[in-house]
Amino acid sequence: MQDPEYMNKMIYKFEKHIPAIVQQVLEELGFLEWDANVHEDDVWNIFWKSQRPSLGEFRRAASYQKLIHIPKTGLICSKDNLARLIKKMK
Repeated sequence: MQDPEYMNKMIYKFEKHIPAIVQQVLEELGFLEWDANVHEDDVWNIFWKSQRPSLGEFRRAASYQKLIHIPKTGLICSKDNLARLIKKMK
């Protein structure tokens, strides 16, 4: 049974970790974090994956659900790695 606070809200779920900036932006846009104590496993709108989603995950996702995986996101989401990569590009 869902908590009334979560009814009609956009919900994001993540696997292992999510870059802090991504989490901040989602929450500023009104998304709520998925909670295992409140939600069933398939109640989410955006699922941020640390690994490439499998074909089965894409097939099981409903039309309103989006699986997101951006390779090497960790490299640009930490300041020291970002600074190193920018220097490398110059």
